[in-house]
Amino acid sequence: MGPAVRLLLACALAAAIAGCGGGAGGSGREPGAISERSYGTGADQFWVLRQRDRAPRSVVVFIHGHGGPLEDTPRYHRPWLRHLAESGSAVIYPRYELAPGGHGTVAHIVRAADLAMRRLGEPRVPIIGIGYSRGARLVMDWAAVESGRRYVPRALVSVFPASGEDPEEDLSRIPLATRIVILVGDSDEVVGVLGAQALLQQLDVPQPMFRNLGAETVRSTPTFKASHLSVLETSAGARKAFWGRADRLVAYARAH
Repeated sequence: MGPAVRLLLACALAAAIAGCGGGAGGSGREPGAISERSYGTGADQFWVLRQRDRAPRSVVVFIHGHGGPLEDTPRYHRPWLRHLAESGSAVIYPRYELAPGGHGTVAHIVRAADLAMRRLGEPRVPIIGIGYSRGARLVMDWAAVESGRRYVPRALVSVFPASGEDPEEDLSRIPLATRIVILVGDSDEVVGVLGAQALLQQLDVPQPMFRNLGAETVRSTPTFKASHLSVLETSAGARKAFWGRADRLVAYARAH
């Protein structure tokens, strides 16, 4: 994305989410039955959302997109993050940068995930990666780096992928057993299908080998427009399109 589109997206994010969710989310914020805490500093900062008194049934690493200082926090995605936590996942939200377009992002994500898993007591539960926009590319790069390490994700959801802006990782390192769903929106005016096409090309192996890979179109309805920013909505259409698909992947990962 060019500078003008980035600025437009940052402004649209603020307008679209005004009044949605709580504050920026600092250390010790514990609304309802879900605890939300931040750890670390700088680009290595991360947040953990989880049920207070229950062991997690899965861990979700949620990687945000390119938007600005508040997109680097859970602010815009908090309703979805809380839904995941209420459903039994511990959710890790890495900051990974101090300014939009920062570099070395995957290394920050890896460090955040490692430290968060230690904070959680290294639960032996499935790990799922969810990424949005720029993060939809980064979640794939992170999965490639994690291959052969300790915290390999069992499933990945890449929502409206854009460029990761860093040198790309070799996605062929992602284990063939990883269930991957790539989503494109039929009204996505920011990235369209280009990022998804790039991912599919780089994951190009014989289909019988990568039978767990799929791409799906999020389709607009009379009451829901599958635009780039629709991921940030809490409408029934958005919950069905994004939360519902992710819930199915989480359930799959828990069962396998």
